[in-house]
Amino acid sequence: MLKNGYTSEEKALFAGCYSTFFINGMLALVLGAMLPYMRQSYGIEYGLAGILLSLHSVGNLVSSFIAGVVPLYIGRRASAVVFSLMGALSFGLMLTGANPLVLMVAFFLTGICRGNISNFNNTAINLLAPGKAWALNLLHSFFAVGAFLCPFVVLAFTQQNPEHWRYAAILLIVLCLAVSCIYGMVHPIDNHPQKKVSDGSSYGFLKSRSFWLAAGILFFPICVQNKEL
Repeated sequence: MLKNGYTSEEKALFAGCYSTFFINGMLALVLGAMLPYMRQSYGIEYGLAGILLSLHSVGNLVSSFIAGVVPLYIGRRASAVVFSLMGALSFGLMLTGANPLVLMVAFFLTGICRGNISNFNNTAINLLAPGKAWALNLLHSFFAVGAFLCPFVVLAFTQQNPEHWRYAAILLIVLCLAVSCIYGMVHPIDNHPQKKVSDGSSYGFLKSRSFWLAAGILFFPICVQNKEL
């Protein structure tokens, strides 16, 4: 599907975005699939479980804000690598035990990691293929495949022994490290830090009813995904 007009570096960036977005799809649903087993292992109450999933969503939201600022100081690639490493750290923290504060930090960091991947990849694809719907559609198709397969992966680990959810967490650690490595190898467009932020930005969309309506429509399906608790 890629035309010859793209350089080898740009093709590598396409491949990196598609592969990491597949992993991001797994990150989107793995917490809901793992949390029932974590509750059983650690004796987590329903209230705390709901807070943990909420913190994942908060981390995802926070990432949407900082993803536009941090690259201005350290570049797109460096920021993507750093935030992806937070995903590996988060699943490592989940393996350490049932300390509520540690688990809260871990779930928050999974949201930071997931939001970082979404922001980086959508921006990269828009810069690589501006106005080409197939590029973004294909990107989100990889996300959908990863999200679809993730519960089956967790089920495969836990079918014989519920405590084997830890192996799924270890797999996610490896995948998050792989995401960091991929981001470290690709060459994103407009990667150089810019210490001065442009003053030409417009925030008029915040006054638009259509914007808030669309944001609400996008908000509620994500909440419904977590109702299996």
